[in-house]
Amino acid sequence: KREVDMSAVLGPIHEWMYNKVIIQERIIKTVIDLALTLGWESQIAGKNISEFTQESFPPLNIAIDINNIHASLSGLIDDVETRYAVLVSSLINFDNSRLDAIENAVFKFGQASAIGVQSSADDAYNAINGMLLDGMPCDHSMMVTESNPIRVRVTRTLDMHSQYWLKAGSNGDVYYRLRAAFIRGVLSGSGYTFNENGDGNFEIA
Repeated sequence: KREVDMSAVLGPIHEWMYNKVIIQERIIKTVIDLALTLGWESQIAGKNISEFTQESFPPLNIAIDINNIHASLSGLIDDVETRYAVLVSSLINFDNSRLDAIENAVFKFGQASAIGVQSSADDAYNAINGMLLDGMPCDHSMMVTESNPIRVRVTRTLDMHSQYWLKAGSNGDVYYRLRAAFIRGVLSGSGYTFNENGDGNFEIA
């Protein structure tokens, strides 16, 4: 099967990826709002905490270089992953007990984006997969090992996230803890649950 050339034309797959980036930006905004509400540091890594994300997002054809689509999208992903890791890592390095509050806020953000009742586990997974940022499709970082109406099992074949958190002075476990909270929030009204089996494996059933 031939790989799809993502740089050939601006299309639905690029909009799909851009939407994932925007969701990650809104998670960052959720953490910023929490920090400001609770009176945490207003300056992180030498800049105002509010500068870690943006309030509005231009259309995709403006947000990226349409002459170099793949590289532009990769750059957006790298940027949002970096800012998320630096923001959260800096906040919890000041006080690790803050992680519980951040986790709860991310869970509530997921609830606000809840997908509602789904007719099958496949539908629930597809909805979640449309929100999670796991590199580019060509990275093949997640592999579905079982898929049917009652259960979807997924194996992480490539860790796309921990590198950012290590550079930020934390570790990937923090990212995956917040990721799980987000997923549980999104699934909270779907009739399905998220279960982690270790080593990056999980199921929705």
